[in-house]
Amino acid sequence: MVDVRQSLVSAVDQATSAGVPEATIRKILESELPSLPKYKKARCSISGLVYVTIFYLLPLLSVVGLLGYGVWNYYQEYPCYYFVPAPLQEILGPLADCEFCKGIDHVPKLSNLSTVEFVQHYGFSGRPIVVTDATKSWKASSVFSYDFFKQLYMSNPDSLENDKTHGQFFQYNSNIRNLNELFSMSEDSARFKTEKWYIGWSTGDVDIRNELGKYFTDPYFLPQPMDELPDAEPRFLAWIFMGAPGPGASLHIDHVGSPSWQAQLVGTKTWTLAPPPECTSVCSSFNVTINTGEMIVIDTNQWFHSTYIHPGNISITIGSEYD
Repeated sequence: MVDVRQSLVSAVDQATSAGVPEATIRKILESELPSLPKYKKARCSISGLVYVTIFYLLPLLSVVGLLGYGVWNYYQEYPCYYFVPAPLQEILGPLADCEFCKGIDHVPKLSNLSTVEFVQHYGFSGRPIVVTDATKSWKASSVFSYDFFKQLYMSNPDSLENDKTHGQFFQYNSNIRNLNELFSMSEDSARFKTEKWYIGWSTGDVDIRNELGKYFTDPYFLPQPMDELPDAEPRFLAWIFMGAPGPGASLHIDHVGSPSWQAQLVGTKTWTLAPPPECTSVCSSFNVTINTGEMIVIDTNQWFHSTYIHPGNISITIGSEYD
């Protein structure tokens, strides 16, 4: 249609330039217009609707249905996982108050830390510390291993299923998706001979928690709840992290609500700490290395963090929140 209009305009311009009277040009156009191509508006038809439905709507609905089915199955497999991606949570969340990280460019290493000093200066300030003597009375460092956890869970199948269903499993960059796969791998895989892996999980199972509680106590510097006796069992153990030398967890921030401690029971791990993006102009990023037997105390809800396991031994870390 555009080409026809352009031809008509061009012909009229040429005729006008040649001195052809306007009345003559009008008569020529009127006589030729009936022979021009006719353009009709497309009309809907039953066959057209059927075509659109079969070739467009049905494939689209099938894709949406498959995606919904996949999401539902994923939720059944990992019911504790958030479906809101972490980056989106960070974008939608409130801006951080940069006072918590202002002026901090390293993590101090302390020992013989009193409860009063911990509460007044570190516990809820957002300032990370490393306590070098926090695990000196624990048996966990000489007991916890891949084989220990495997034996513990395999001898308690109900606990294995409970933690798989109701706990969280952190796959990180490994191909291991749950505790069943972690403890059913081959000997070579468990020893990192076929591939390296690094994973984490949370345990809420009472039997597992009671067994693990035989090998560690609450960090000595934490305030003791008023309703606990001196020989009370340790607080809820939230996380266990274990894996090969190399990259551990990539840079991220947690959404667990409270500050936490993480005890390095086996191996050596370097943490990279970074402030939230809105605080980079007044706060610094830095590294801190946690040796075997040391404990980092940090609010991972405020500090972005990643980990790297040093060459040598497997890394085993346990951790928990405190309030």
